[in-house]
Amino acid sequence: MRRGRVLMARIVLISDDLELSREVTQRLEGKSHVVIPLESQESHFYQAAQLRPDLLVVDFASMSREVSAAFQRALAALDLKCPVLGIFGALDVVRSLPALVGTADALAAKQANRKTKPAGGEYGFMSLDVHRREVTIRGVSIPLTPTETHILSILAANAGKYLSPQAIASEIQGYEVDEREASELVRVHIHNLRRKFQKAGVGPPYIVSSRGKGYLLERRTRPHAMR
Repeated sequence: MRRGRVLMARIVLISDDLELSREVTQRLEGKSHVVIPLESQESHFYQAAQLRPDLLVVDFASMSREVSAAFQRALAALDLKCPVLGIFGALDVVRSLPALVGTADALAAKQANRKTKPAGGEYGFMSLDVHRREVTIRGVSIPLTPTETHILSILAANAGKYLSPQAIASEIQGYEVDEREASELVRVHIHNLRRKFQKAGVGPPYIVSSRGKGYLLERRTRPHAMR
């Protein structure tokens, strides 16, 4: 991993165990990876393939026999390009998390040269520090996840301009992301950013959305690059 560079693997996690899903997500997002959690429904197995993850993690312990059989059928029918890692409940997660993180790191490194680097800076009403992964608005510092940092960096660099979810996600991932995948990825993180702004009491959401146009970060003043 290069110093100052955020390397991310996109991981789809299929599990009905909310506590397990939360633990795995927090651990992987803490290492700069993007996690998309899905419940173990048959339609989600096909959705997972459409999301084109770098790694598919499946919690078989939370599945019934019928659902597990449906997954095996879907897996045989799908042209899945990524590795599939099976986990078997909370105890197995404790043992396999280091290997899971290591696998995600290795997959992210393969994408490193094709992904953009988030840029920090002073953007009038806010200061974005990509190394510390935090934004400061009106003197209030707000911690961010790696993905939130990258999305806010992209929006800030294009302040006052609408960006589609597809444009945002493609810049993060380093390749063209399809519309459905992009919408799923970006929508959740935009919601979390707005929630953090509001919880910190720093005023309006700042991030504006418009159907058919995408997302826009309000431009209060012209940005100044951070050295």
